[in-house]
Amino acid sequence: MAEGREVGTPLLGLDPKVLQPSMIWRSIRVSLVVGALLNLINQGGALWSDVPVNWWHVAMNFMVPFLVATYSAWAAESRRKAMQKGRHSGG
Repeated sequence: MAEGREVGTPLLGLDPKVLQPSMIWRSIRVSLVVGALLNLINQGGALWSDVPVNWWHVAMNFMVPFLVATYSAWAAESRRKAMQKGRHSGG
């Protein structure tokens, strides 16, 4: 058990129950837009010349924005729920 963490407290303060399908879909949309722009910037040479495409970088250019958007939404919703719970319990 981590120091200072109560039993049953979610890791990193994130409550897995607040992860919603709408968050995932929003993160997918964000990653498609941001990933496409990053790939144009990072793989532009490969798109318009004979330089080979680095498929690992292509995948990561979509995956990183997806993970960041999902984590950010999850963390914000977890904090909002925790604050709301604190208000209702008088604490």
